[in-house]
Amino acid sequence: MEKRYITLNADGEIGTIYASLKYAPKDAKPIEVDYILQDPEKSKTHVATLKFDPDKKCLYYEYTLAPPSQEQIIQDMQAAQAVMMLALVDAGLI
Repeated sequence: MEKRYITLNADGEIGTIYASLKYAPKDAKPIEVDYILQDPEKSKTHVATLKFDPDKKCLYYEYTLAPPSQEQIIQDMQAAQAVMMLALVDAGLI
């Protein structure tokens, strides 16, 4: 876990994230938070959204299963087409 400094926008959402206080504007009044690094393994199959927990003063990632890639969709369609062709051959229609 690392430390980061954030500012919040008017809606209370993450505005800007700073790695160090020296980069944050003095008048911005940044909040020191814990920062949980993104899981590289989970990121291969999921979409990560950075969230802020104001009670724990922590930045964390919320993961959602990623939709299939265009390449995966094409491979699935080709596999389905091959199965359909085999069924037609087995039925003697081709």
